[in-house]
Amino acid sequence: MDEKDRGFIEALFLKQGEQIQQQLAASDERYERRLAESDEKIERRFAESDEKNERRIAESDEKFKRLIAASDQRYEQRLAESDEKFERLIAASDERNRQEHQALSEELQGFLSAALIGIDHKIALIAEGHQVLLEKIEGLETRFDRLDARVDALAADLNAHRADTEAHHGIYRVKES
Repeated sequence: MDEKDRGFIEALFLKQGEQIQQQLAASDERYERRLAESDEKIERRFAESDEKNERRIAESDEKFKRLIAASDQRYEQRLAESDEKFERLIAASDERNRQEHQALSEELQGFLSAALIGIDHKIALIAEGHQVLLEKIEGLETRFDRLDARVDALAADLNAHRADTEAHHGIYRVKES
């Protein structure tokens, strides 16, 4: 194997490595984009939920203020009941928000886990491909070594034959052109 062949093989490996790096970079970009989209969805849902909660709280506050302004002694008991109901609504709303946040967090975590598993699998495939190529190259080196030995043996035989024909110069003559 001469320097040209080795250079060619190295160039092939470098080219394949660059292609693999480009594919990994593209895959990383897709995963980053999906992650960003998921983050945006989560933030949008939280913002919508916050707006709804703020609107409900604002509506309840207005209603509560009107009741206080218009009420007298007989509405004092109703006001206490409204306060209790209001607290239950807020607690229920907080619990729903917590559950939504938990569900979205679990969904995002599952997505990230799946993405990482996919990347790990691709890296393992790449490593396996490199190992196979390395084994093939090692096999080629062995074959080239055997070929070198054969060429050396053939050169020795040719040298011996030439020496033999030159020793009988009266009968045979080697003429180089």
